[in-house]
Amino acid sequence: MDKEKWMDAILQSMRGSHRAKPRPELFAKIENQFYDPAAKVIPVFKLRVAAAAALFLLIFNVFSMRQYAQNAQSDTAENLIESESDQQLISNFNLYK
Repeated sequence: MDKEKWMDAILQSMRGSHRAKPRPELFAKIENQFYDPAAKVIPVFKLRVAAAAALFLLIFNVFSMRQYAQNAQSDTAENLIESESDQQLISNFNLYK
């Protein structure tokens, strides 16, 4: 029962209070903190050039990796053919009999 009276008293104490109003110069002060004239603005042209360079590097790397993989496969196939031909030339190791 005491808790209910206490809560009612607290809620009643807020009755008649007004909304807080900030000082008039506060908004201008906040705006001045965000405005930085020394901040560098990167032009859209430079962003496009950077994006194009990154895309070029990506395509070049993919092409290079693909060529490397194809060369590795062809080297493996050539080695297999060479090893098969070596086996056909020498059927046994008794050369001087």
